[in-house]
Amino acid sequence: MTVLIEVDDVVRVPVEGQLVDKAGQRVDFSFKIDMHRMTQDDFDKELSNPGLDTKTLVTREARGWDEVLNREGDAVPYSAEALQRFLRIPGMTNMVWVAYANHAGVQAKNSERSSV
Repeated sequence: MTVLIEVDDVVRVPVEGQLVDKAGQRVDFSFKIDMHRMTQDDFDKELSNPGLDTKTLVTREARGWDEVLNREGDAVPYSAEALQRFLRIPGMTNMVWVAYANHAGVQAKNSERSSV
């Protein structure tokens, strides 16, 4: 199998986790978020920037999403305001960032670890 010298600028990232509901029960969730795929040079530069936080990175690189719903079960259209509301859920920003880091780069065929 071959590989392209360049890849798409956007990567669709699956995010899966659990959230504890008001009854104290763990509820599984999953959604997909579209993120701008940084180059390795950009990734390295951002990680070495002590003034940059994860929320800023996620906010800047996010491009859209799928499977994010409101309480009534209706799809929530992606917008900068909706993303900020979504990232207020404790831990969500870091969960998105880790999923991005694991999916934006290349992986060994049988490995879950990303090169980025």
